[in-house]
Amino acid sequence: MDIVDTIRQDLRVKTADNHGRVDELISRHDLTRPEGLAAFLAINHLAYTSISRHLRPHSGFTLPRLSLDEIEADLASLGAGLPTWHAEPDMETAHPIGIIYVIAGSRLGGTVLHARWQQTDDSNVRLAGRFLSQMTDRSCWTDFLLQVSNARISQSEFIDIVESAKCCFSIFEAACHDVTRKFAYDPPQPRN
Repeated sequence: MDIVDTIRQDLRVKTADNHGRVDELISRHDLTRPEGLAAFLAINHLAYTSISRHLRPHSGFTLPRLSLDEIEADLASLGAGLPTWHAEPDMETAHPIGIIYVIAGSRLGGTVLHARWQQTDDSNVRLAGRFLSQMTDRSCWTDFLLQVSNARISQSEFIDIVESAKCCFSIFEAACHDVTRKFAYDPPQPRN
């Protein structure tokens, strides 16, 4: 197993609980309904806004694009305002590689979410697909894998990377809880 597989596997294992909680919370929102899509977009807007204050360049790594413009345009298409935090959490640890791992990795799930969104028959929801369409671009994940394979990461730095990824997931988790309070609506219908 080469270094990229080891780092990726170790990150996946050490952040699995955090990732799983976020996935479960996000999956509660029906992306084929205006309310569900607006909540999903609001979650990402809150999280990206917080994360953007901590994401900084790191030697040999390309920063992923945080698509706030697309999210804002989609929210406007749905007639939803920009969300604000009720209680914004702080990132205790903010190593760029940990943050990049979470953001770049989200593009893998973006393809699944995009496919769910495409099942809508609601014309307003169809007009609000800029962010989800952008999420299908996996190039930042491919770039991350290449860049991490060329990086020299010490054990102590790896610990910071893992903690940063966990903090990043916790920002998304807090955004999910924050938005769910604001966007309370009927629970999504079960998927077939």
